[in-house]
Amino acid sequence: MHLFQVKSFLTGLVLMLVPVVAFSASITLQWKANSEPDFSSYNVYYGAKSRNYGPPIPVGNATSHKINNLPDGGTYYFAVTATDTSGNESGYSEEKTAKATSSSQSTGDSSSLNVEIGEVNVDHNWAKVAFQNKYTKPVVVATSMSHNGSDPAVVRMRNITSDGFEIAVQEYSYLDGLHTVESIGYIVLEKGHHVLPDGSRLEAGYTTHSQTDVWKKVDFKQPFSTKPVVFTSITTFNGRQPVLCRKKKITTSGFKIAFQEEQARGNHKSEKVSYVAVEPGVRSVSGITLEAVNTGEVINHEFKSIQFRRSYPTIPSFIGDIQTFNGEDSASIRWTKMTNQEISLKIEEEKSLDSETNHMFEEVGYLVLLRN
Repeated sequence: MHLFQVKSFLTGLVLMLVPVVAFSASITLQWKANSEPDFSSYNVYYGAKSRNYGPPIPVGNATSHKINNLPDGGTYYFAVTATDTSGNESGYSEEKTAKATSSSQSTGDSSSLNVEIGEVNVDHNWAKVAFQNKYTKPVVVATSMSHNGSDPAVVRMRNITSDGFEIAVQEYSYLDGLHTVESIGYIVLEKGHHVLPDGSRLEAGYTTHSQTDVWKKVDFKQPFSTKPVVFTSITTFNGRQPVLCRKKKITTSGFKIAFQEEQARGNHKSEKVSYVAVEPGVRSVSGITLEAVNTGEVINHEFKSIQFRRSYPTIPSFIGDIQTFNGEDSASIRWTKMTNQEISLKIEEEKSLDSETNHMFEEVGYLVLLRN
């Protein structure tokens, strides 16, 4: 094993702070895998002084390790080494530091943020999506679908685990429930408040809510410097009636959510709601181009073409979500005619109570996502 090569594989070391209990914290380290043929295992080191570590922690061939019960407020130093099949150990990796705290803000190289994106083609039958990365507390958001089928419908998810999740298209109950295949973009992130390489902020989290037309305030773990774009998804299936999550009053400190069933129904059961909030802009994170934009109040019930901020080499994944509550009828985003430069969006209402589907202009936030 060439030790200088081993060190190069370990420079992707990332730290993530995860809350455990009051007055203590845990820190999760992640690093890039070593691909040399005689690679054997990794050792994790940490201590309260730079390059003055305690005994090694053997972790096998895992590419992440969680250190628990660190006293809150202490600063710690971390490194990883690799060993080969002959027992030789590499030098220490690039050192990372973190202050143990019960908040869940990530530190270190956020260009290696634990994130993945994708697009799933699914109809009314539940489909399983497997994660490509490993997560401790995954946050999944999938909010909008294509317009292959004209019947109004919502995106539903369930059974989110460390390995993946299930997703389906659910039509409103006044329809027959059978829906054609739609394309749905999604993003997966580790829960936490993250500072991105360009200095902007991103927060992934979740809360719970119940009932319909009752607004709940959700506070960010840390404030944003500018108003973020917010995406919410209901990620459990406790209530069997179609339901969506609407938002209003998005600020740098939080936002409000409410559930909406079809107009002819109400009183939904308690569900888990995942959210991702990110400051507007175009940046590259962990090999993914992430374009976050607020359209302004220009989207209604008629399809409108929206130009992306840049031209992409291939057709990207797309996530769109309504940011305002100007129109009170149950409604969600549908899209069509997506290319590498633009997409057409509209707000679609359901027709359980009446056939009128005109919707007021709303502000729509969207994510354009592409692996570099």
